[in-house]
Amino acid sequence: MLGIIFSGIILLSIVILYVISKGYAQEELKTLDQKEYKLHQLMSLSLMLMDKVFKVKHLSKLDHKIKQQMVLLYGEKQSLYRLRMYMAEKIALVLLILFSFGFVGLIMGVREYNDTYLMNGNVLERPAYFEGTRTYNLEATMKKEGQVGHWMIDIPLEEPNLTTEQTIELLEYGSDYIYHHMLGQNESFDLIQYNLNLLERVPNTYITVRWQSDSPNLISRKGQVYFDEVIEGTPITLTAELDHKGIGLMRDFKVTVYPKETTNREVLQESLNLILHQLNQEENLSSRNAKLPTTYNDGDITIQWEEPKDNRVLKLLALGLLVALIIFFAKEEDLKKKVVQRNHEIRLDFPEFISKLTLLISAGMTVSKAWEKIVKDYGKEKTGNHTRYLYEQATMTWLEIQSGHSEFKAYENFGKRCSLPEFMKFTSILLQNMRKGTNTLIEALNEQSEEAWEKRKEVAKLLGEQASTKLLFPMMLMFVIVIIIIMVPALMSMGF
Repeated sequence: MLGIIFSGIILLSIVILYVISKGYAQEELKTLDQKEYKLHQLMSLSLMLMDKVFKVKHLSKLDHKIKQQMVLLYGEKQSLYRLRMYMAEKIALVLLILFSFGFVGLIMGVREYNDTYLMNGNVLERPAYFEGTRTYNLEATMKKEGQVGHWMIDIPLEEPNLTTEQTIELLEYGSDYIYHHMLGQNESFDLIQYNLNLLERVPNTYITVRWQSDSPNLISRKGQVYFDEVIEGTPITLTAELDHKGIGLMRDFKVTVYPKETTNREVLQESLNLILHQLNQEENLSSRNAKLPTTYNDGDITIQWEEPKDNRVLKLLALGLLVALIIFFAKEEDLKKKVVQRNHEIRLDFPEFISKLTLLISAGMTVSKAWEKIVKDYGKEKTGNHTRYLYEQATMTWLEIQSGHSEFKAYENFGKRCSLPEFMKFTSILLQNMRKGTNTLIEALNEQSEEAWEKRKEVAKLLGEQASTKLLFPMMLMFVIVIIIIMVPALMSMGF
């Protein structure tokens, strides 16, 4: 029931918040790329939680490193918007996970609640005719003189008495069954230190068993051993009278009993065993229901019966919360991977970019004109949403110059946005040329172009190694399959 309540609270809370958040931040979400943000339906709710609950509307409390990564990926202008959408997407993912686990938990909880089998606190229904034995799992809480014991027990209930034909062979089977089960916790017939398990019925048959003891003051017909009266090493003969529809069989069992101290808990356990034996006695088989006693031994022992609670729903919800937290923080790793991919892409494009720039400057163009031509050529070649980080940053630099910024400041910002050592060196060459007007610009650019090509080789080699590592597992799997294809026919031909 507790699991149903928690699941219902989670689902109801998310649904109510979702309804309340409808229409929130619509202006902000108009430009949202729905292909990129798969959970766009939950973005309004996420933004509302960020602004109203978590108080991170201005993103001032977020990790500075994440902000830097957003600037590297999307530029200074879009970084705050992208950062806000990034956090909203993470929260949306957590909400989706919690809703999913809550929904499954609610279904499981309702099914468990409807599958209850303990009626009125201490009544169980017997199986239908020909169904065989039905076993119920219950938790028993027993109290005696302040001592409380808890047991998880299985209660087998047989079907109502039926008339069927039995044979001596079946009685022999019952005799062997009793022999193998009567010891209970004892290790051998020559060393009895615990109560015996004297069955009154053979399970899954209609055989009844009546017990006789040559020392009833030491061992009762129920198998209870009165250890206070036992003298060490006392031999006792127990006789089992098996009966089915008037056909009987007698068998003697010789045991040797030794004294043993018993605790309150052991007394409760023995009483519980006797109660279970009485449930399937002949006089109790006339009713469809089996009433479990709430007191025993003239009220000296009280018993409370409960169906065991495994709290599976609560465990499922805890697992859902754990998965949500793991994914929430794992999303930052995706961001780091994007930054690494962006850096690799820039380094792969840089040699071509600087070579074009050097070639155009050598042909007599100024730096700004050469830059403009490269940017316009890129704009003509770009198709759809396929963009290149380096050329996008170069385009932004050209737009800054066109809008009135100085070339000096625009190139300086370009180096900062690319945020890689080779670009800081590249922009410093351009800025130094603008300050001093040196004639070594082309030479310096050629030198860095060679370095950029070497760096590109290193990046390409690294990416190749990573690709080969990813292929390692599929290759091993294919190798195992090939070995199986070869070895199985060979082993079969050898008779294995």
